[in-house]
Amino acid sequence: MCAKYEVAPYWIKFIGETLLELAPYEFKDLFDDAVTAPRFAFEKDGISVAESRLEVTEKGNVHLYAVIEGKEFKYIFGNGKEVAEILKKEGIGNQSEKQMQELVEAYIFPKLKL
Repeated sequence: MCAKYEVAPYWIKFIGETLLELAPYEFKDLFDDAVTAPRFAFEKDGISVAESRLEVTEKGNVHLYAVIEGKEFKYIFGNGKEVAEILKKEGIGNQSEKQMQELVEAYIFPKLKL
């Protein structure tokens, strides 16, 4: 459709990034992997995090996921809460590896019963 209406690549990328930021898993197959929200792995204090990621739901909540010891953990930042609004403003795809590690350590690690 974009080719039919001669949409410039800039706008295709911009729209793709915006859709992926708002609902990354609903639109991930429509756009290049280059614009998907990053996923990070790290190790801290002997705890291995295989994957950490963020997603924004239709209701505006921000979900923080981390896969630890083969089990997926989730923390929900409710829509309107300070952290959720900061993450949405900065863009969930713009979080650095360090920022993701800090989020997982602050919100997921306290839930662990390893």
